[in-house]
Amino acid sequence: MTLLDKFYLAPKSLFQGKFEYLSCDAKILYIYLFQKMRESNEQGLVDSNDNLYVEMTHAQVEKVINAYYRKTANVLKEMVEYGVLEIVPLKKNTIMRLYIANLC
Repeated sequence: MTLLDKFYLAPKSLFQGKFEYLSCDAKILYIYLFQKMRESNEQGLVDSNDNLYVEMTHAQVEKVINAYYRKTANVLKEMVEYGVLEIVPLKKNTIMRLYIANLC
């Protein structure tokens, strides 16, 4: 494990331009998902279009941003509206397939 593996990295563009007013919770979730995407790449989690994704439940997302259901739903909605996240519900809406936009 390298020193960089102990930190979350964020693209500077997440704090500039049209993403400047994205909420802090949305930015934290984006950064977390960006790291999970790297792990998805290592695990081979790729869809039929060769896009990397992360699978999470709503409860798992709640833990990441330390929020209850309603606030988490609002953060996910905000991220979709800003174009940094696409959500595909799976398994009777208990698991979500999350695709994040590459802002680098």
